[in-house]
Amino acid sequence: MVVLHRGEVKASGPLSELMNVKGYRYRIDVSDVDKALEIVRAVDGARAEPGTIKGSISVTADDDIARQINYALVNAGVGVDQLVRTEKGLEDIYIQLTGVPVASPLSTPVPSVPAQ
Repeated sequence: MVVLHRGEVKASGPLSELMNVKGYRYRIDVSDVDKALEIVRAVDGARAEPGTIKGSISVTADDDIARQINYALVNAGVGVDQLVRTEKGLEDIYIQLTGVPVASPLSTPVPSVPAQ
C-alpha cells in the first residue's frame, strides 16, 4: 500500500505495517461530554473531540496516556463508564501521515492539465 499526498509518497508498505503507525486512539464513555472534552484537552499530548456515540468522546495521542486521561476525568468528578483503545482506520492513518483531514480541500486531487 502507498499513501500519496500532493504527488509525494508519504508512506509505503504492507497494510498491517501502516496500521501500526505510532499513536493511540481511545473512545471514552462519560457522564458529561462537554466537561470531559475540556478536561482531556488539558492533558498533555491529548487531542479530543465529541465521539460518534452519544455520551462519548474520541481521544488521540502520540503516547499511551490512558491512565492520565482516566485520572484527570475521575479527579474532576466526571463519570467514566469505559475507556477503550480503538483501532485506527485508513482515514486516521492518512490524516496522521499527511496532517490533512480527509474532508479538507487540500485532500482533493489537483486536476491535471492536458498536454498540448
